[in-house]
Amino acid sequence: MIKTLWELENRKISLDVLRSIAIWMVLLCHFNLVLTENDVFTSIIFRKIALFLARGVELFFILSGFLITNQLIENYRIHGKVFYKIFFIKRTFKIFPLYIFLICIYLGMGYLNSENQEVSVFYNIISFL
Repeated sequence: MIKTLWELENRKISLDVLRSIAIWMVLLCHFNLVLTENDVFTSIIFRKIALFLARGVELFFILSGFLITNQLIENYRIHGKVFYKIFFIKRTFKIFPLYIFLICIYLGMGYLNSENQEVSVFYNIISFL
């Protein structure tokens, strides 16, 4: 039986939600900076907002560090030692597929950017992320 996110044991849902809010803060900050780059008036207003939204990076890293450390401590509590090799293999298989996919999209957009001006705005947003 597949468990939903809410049914997982030892899952700190509130911290996951807060971490997702931090991710959205960062994304909105980046979109804000790219889209208001040439407009001086809105640039002043939105840069103030962007300074607040940029705090999402710090929030994300603090929460991620806490959650990952908590996983390692829980592993140590249950097994009496930390299995770093297994931990890093799991992290690699979690992160690298999406990373490689995004690199392929980025390279494809770079190719299209050189041929099509309409793709240029989208490419700037992607490259800024």
